[in-house]
This record gives sequence, structure tokens and C-alpha cells, in this order.
Amino acid sequence: GGGQVTVYNVASEKRYRTFQHPDCKSFTAIAFSSDSKFLATIGSAPEYLLVYWNWFQSKVVASVRVNSEVKRVSFSPLDNVQIATSGPGLLKLWRLQESNLKGFNMVSGKAASQSFTDHSWAPGDRLLASTDQGDVLVVEQGELRSTVKTRMSGTPIHTIVAYSSGFIVAGSEGRMSVYEKNDAREKGEDKEPYHHFKTFKSPDAQDIISLSISHAEENLAAFFASNQVALFPIANIDILKEDQNQFHFVGSGFHSAQITGLDVCVRKPLVATCGADRSVRVWNYLDKTCEVSKMFQDDLSSIAIHPSGFHILVGFSDKLRLFNVLIDDLKLFQEFPLKVRPVQCPLVFALVPLCCLKLFQEF
Repeated sequence: GGGQVTVYNVASEKRYRTFQHPDCKSFTAIAFSSDSKFLATIGSAPEYLLVYWNWFQSKVVASVRVNSEVKRVSFSPLDNVQIATSGPGLLKLWRLQESNLKGFNMVSGKAASQSFTDHSWAPGDRLLASTDQGDVLVVEQGELRSTVKTRMSGTPIHTIVAYSSGFIVAGSEGRMSVYEKNDAREKGEDKEPYHHFKTFKSPDAQDIISLSISHAEENLAAFFASNQVALFPIANIDILKEDQNQFHFVGSGFHSAQITGLDVCVRKPLVATCGADRSVRVWNYLDKTCEVSKMFQDDLSSIAIHPSGFHILVGFSDKLRLFNVLIDDLKLFQEFPLKVRPVQCPLVFALVPLCCLKLFQEF
């Protein structure tokens, strides 16, 4: 089976439409039009087929082979017949004309050879395109107007998002910079269109690979390479201090790698998990929150939670550790130097080495 696109109703969380394209084995990028009536998708290599959909009718309006890697596709917020695509050596505007998509290069010469990592539409007919060298190109009416050298110059900008006051870029080591418009530029004076305002950094120093801002511009969502999602209070940008952590992780954070062990508490609405990221997490499945999270230096193989929810057994490569579950931490109570896989019982836990079964009574 090939790739498919599924549209969900956010309010009901139910599937609304599912459709496929015979020439797309998978889809690598997707975007709604500003009025949500149309959808643009990018197929997989090597054609990178751009498809313009009337998604409500599951109907293809037009399609064209881009024949170059596409990192991002987006509709112009002012005109549904205009679509932008960006990628390595690609910054192109497509216009729907009589059921055909016709492409126009936005930049030429040396600028066209850059690797574009992302783009975002700014208010008016302005497109901002970020590069792997930390620059932001400002394109107006299909022409390059200026290049902004950001604080990330020399390192890749992974994502860019425009908003009413300017734009925000983010990249490696959890860095995120905010740039504001220069009013003088709007009056036609020969100055830079944007200036640096503030730079923030996430404490876990993981790359930020995607940004999305709410419609009212109250919150900014940041997606990290560690599979974490954090909210940033962009509405309070004027009073936020750069030297303090302003990222608030959704659900207190998630595992950043595969989950290697899971157990459900009998008497409380708790689930305990351990993962290849060497973390243990205790979740409340009613509140859908992570109540306790703890990182370790060693690999974790298995986990079991006591029926009371007050104790957790964690299997390491060379030992089993029994922890007491506190309000926001796990406190080590006892260690058993064995290669084990814990098995839960109400008052007894079993250790299963290679050749025998050992039972321990808990008091």
C-alpha cells in the first residue's frame, strides 16, 4: 500500500477523510490553505510530487513533479492559488492556473544554490526563508529584497515562523531567537527590515526542529529532536528574561526513544514506563500527565509498579533497584545485584535470572 493522508476532526478526535494518490508511495510534507478548504501535499523521492487537493471531496485539483527535495510546502495566506516550496537549492512559488501548477523561482544566482531549511509567510506578500547557514532571506512579490544575518549565523536554522511583530527562528542546542520588524523599513528608509530582540535557550539543549504559533499569538509550540513538545508564552515576550528557562513541556515531557518496559498500577490510575532514553516515568492516565520523571546513567530493561503505587522495581543490566515513589522523585530503597526481569505480585516480587527463580517478600 502507498502513502495516505487522513484528516481528523479536532473537536471529536474522529477521522474525517482519508485519501491516497497512486503516484505517491508516501508523503513528506503537507499544508492546509488559510481557509482550510484546500490541501497541498508533497510525495516521496525522487519526483516529490506536489498535489493540490480539494480535500473535502478527496479530489485532485492539480499536480506537478517538483523533482527536487522539498522540506516545506505552504499556501499564501492571501491567495489560495499560490503555493511556496523550499528545500536544498529550492525556493519556488507555484501558481494554480486552469488546473495546472506553474512554477517560478523566487531567487536566482548564488542565492538560489543555498540549502533552504524552512519558510514562512509574513504579513503582506512577504516570504521569509531560512537556510542551513543561519540566514533569513526576505522575498517580496517574488523578488529577493534583503538577507538577515541572524544570531545563528554559521549554524542551521531548522525552523522559522512569522508573526505580526516579526519572526522567530530556532535551531541547534535548543536556541530560539526572536526578531522584530523595523518600522523605518516600512516607511521606505534604507535600513534592515528586522532587528534582533531576544534569544532564549531550552535547558535540555536538544535541537528545536519545528515551531508553530497559535492564531491569537499567545503561545508558541516548539517540537524538539528528543520528541518533546514545549509551550513558550510568546504573548509575554516583552517581560521574559533571556537567562531563564521559558519552555514548559507538555505533559511534563515524553520518552525520547522506544519504551522498553511498562506496568499498570492496580489500585491507582498510574502507569510506569522505562525507555531506551534511560528514563523512568510515572503517568496518571486519568489526568494524562507525567507525575514523576527520573533519568539514569545506565540502560533500563524492565519495570514493575507495586499495586499501592508507592514502590517501583526497575531492571538494569546488572541489578534490580527498588524505589520509593515520592511526589516528584524516585528515591532508591534497595539494590539487588542480579540480571533480572521483575514480575509483579501484591506483596512479593520475583527475580528471574538465567537458571532459577528467586522470590522476595516485601515488608
